[in-house]
Amino acid sequence: MTVFKQPLHFNTFIHTLQKHPQTQHVLKKLHTKDTQTTLILFLIWYSLSNYGRINKHDIQTLRDASESWHNDVVKALSHLANTIDVNKIDDQIRHDANQLSDFALEAELEMLEKTLTLKTKNKRSLQQQITDSCHNIAKYISIAKTTYNNALEQKILQILSVSFYTEQPTQLRQPLQDALHAAKVLTHTENAQLSLQNM
Repeated sequence: MTVFKQPLHFNTFIHTLQKHPQTQHVLKKLHTKDTQTTLILFLIWYSLSNYGRINKHDIQTLRDASESWHNDVVKALSHLANTIDVNKIDDQIRHDANQLSDFALEAELEMLEKTLTLKTKNKRSLQQQITDSCHNIAKYISIAKTTYNNALEQKILQILSVSFYTEQPTQLRQPLQDALHAAKVLTHTENAQLSLQNM
């Protein structure tokens, strides 16, 4: 059972996770991080909303749509707000800069939701939604050529746990491992073994 009611907008999903004690720290600085966290969140929301499994072309479309906006606008405005804060410039200017940064992030979340033509599929079971999420994340990691390490795994499992309201690690870890294997993504354990073999 999930805590989220349908239909669920992506920004509502983000705001809910930002307030949850288990995921607060993961989402605290979306403005200053790269797009990886935001896109992983989107891919979980995609499955949670019964859209199923996303194809590689659509993942690339999402990357193309979000990366330049995030890097050139969201992060730039966040840096401006932090600079104003550090230099103790007028409080009103700092407040306005923070508001602009928040607005830019909200625009990014809305843009992601509207980038694809979304068609709801038949109602998926909780386990199907979890499996779909894991496959979507694994495809993204493969396409983005992201290094899969323990920190990334823990972040993904924390978000999945809150999103799908489950505290059973095996219910999440095994589908994630299976999806990574299917997408030919090396897990952190396999990366470590490969490093030892190359020594």
